[in-house]
Amino acid sequence: MGTLADMVSFLDDTSAILDDIGRKVGKIQEYFNVNFNNVTAVRTDEISLLQESFFRDRNGFPSEVSRLFEKEFPPQEKIFIGELAALKTKRDGLKEELKKKDSERIRHIEKLVKDNTSLDTREEKLKKKIEELSASIEAYNRQIDELNTGFGFIINILRMRKIQRDKDALMAKRTDLVEAIESVRKEWQKDYAVMNKENEGIGDRWSDLQTELSLAEEKLAYLESNREELINKAAFLGVLNSLRGHEDFLIAQDNTEKPKKCRRCKSDNTENRFFCRYCGERFSRDRPDITGSLMETGELNDVFNSLQSGIKETVSLIALMKGMNDGVKQFRSSVKNVKKSQDTYSTLPKLKINIPPGSSEFALQIKKLNEGIKTDFINIHPADFSAPLKEITETAFTNKRIESFFTLMGDELNKRTKEQW
Repeated sequence: MGTLADMVSFLDDTSAILDDIGRKVGKIQEYFNVNFNNVTAVRTDEISLLQESFFRDRNGFPSEVSRLFEKEFPPQEKIFIGELAALKTKRDGLKEELKKKDSERIRHIEKLVKDNTSLDTREEKLKKKIEELSASIEAYNRQIDELNTGFGFIINILRMRKIQRDKDALMAKRTDLVEAIESVRKEWQKDYAVMNKENEGIGDRWSDLQTELSLAEEKLAYLESNREELINKAAFLGVLNSLRGHEDFLIAQDNTEKPKKCRRCKSDNTENRFFCRYCGERFSRDRPDITGSLMETGELNDVFNSLQSGIKETVSLIALMKGMNDGVKQFRSSVKNVKKSQDTYSTLPKLKINIPPGSSEFALQIKKLNEGIKTDFINIHPADFSAPLKEITETAFTNKRIESFFTLMGDELNKRTKEQW
């Protein structure tokens, strides 16, 4: 059988492989992000120029674009009205909550003052009683002094003892009252600390509400003041987003030659005319004409959407590997604590323990995944990279399998410690 050291080593190796996967996929992700950001920047510029041109002079655009725009306007107007209504509802809700917080703050301050007054009154009453007891004690002291003068000490000793007992009782009462005052003060300090903390919480939320309400009202004012312009832009953006660059009314006027290979990443591009499907590299000079810009935007839409979709899958893989690695490191820490106890106390026997077969097989799948990830490339599409990995993760790295990987080792550790310790 194996040992705790073997289990720690197994977990170290698994963590190292997961670290390597994270490093490699992170490097690939950086490459994808650079390409995606380039495509996003070019697409944003194209859309901005087309919007400016369209609202300056629609006659320069194909009639089909104007027709699509008129068709897109009503649904965008409906969306705008819905968002405006939702924002107004949110604004009204913030106003109501702010009103309640105002009332809560006032009630809290009133309670603070009331409790303070109540505690002050209790303290003053206790102080008055202490003063009365101190006066009585002083009177006893004078009596004792008088009885203790000359031969009076011998004659009045029994009387003096009674007076002393009465005085001691009064002093005990005064001590109790002093402690009661301290208790009142501590109670006040405790209540004040609690209420002050509550007041801070109320104040913080009140401040946040003021900010949220101000932003909501500012946004509402902007939307209502620029209603037509915003709906127009949204409708035209909807038209541009719907383009794919190969619409009949566009390609009928185009004679752009398709490139065979991207000069940047050397990828084959059999369909695209203007931009590389893999890295977003521009194949030729920017088309200055409206039709060319529309075709370029349509093609950029496809490149943008496909890159974005593939990158999302890559990000999911990174998150999955990180989550698994965090779990491995946490479990490794638990095993090391058990080993520390074993090494510290000589009376404990060396624990004999095995790596469960199911856990070993799962670790082997992680190793195979790592071996299949190559970083020596420049012409792979995120979707092409993530598709086979997604298939693997959806079969080999399901939540059930991941849970089983840890559960099997945890059960083995518990079982062996109970048997041998």
